[in-house]
Amino acid sequence: MLVETIARAIARAEGFFVADSLPQRANNPGALTLGDVGFGTIADKTVFGSLAAGWEALHRQVALMLSGASAYYNPQMTLAQVAVIYTGGDNPTRWAQTVAGALGVTPATTLGELGGAQSVEAEPELANLVLLGAVAILFLLALRD
Repeated sequence: MLVETIARAIARAEGFFVADSLPQRANNPGALTLGDVGFGTIADKTVFGSLAAGWEALHRQVALMLSGASAYYNPQMTLAQVAVIYTGGDNPTRWAQTVAGALGVTPATTLGELGGAQSVEAEPELANLVLLGAVAILFLLALRD
């Protein structure tokens, strides 16, 4: 549930719930920039083959962020710090305020406070998402060859 709640807050900050927005057109609620996974890109944002695949990718990213397994984010980071990286510097204050507001916290809240400092080992939902993400990436890479 936590991963889904945070994912929806990020989707809101990325404008996914706005009709015909780039995240909607790309089936990419988190406006993730993972390169071409077989369906192209729009303005450097990954296009997913289905909305379900886009949500799955965002859930995977959130799980990595909360678990400390991300290459870019760690549980000690505040939402304001996450925003600077996640947005690439494109209005991070607004992004952090939107995410924090949707979660009922402040931009000074850390990922660890949101997730109770969850680890992949301690949280089966996170472990399953991380494993599923690894399998999906391997599958997509195999398709490209």
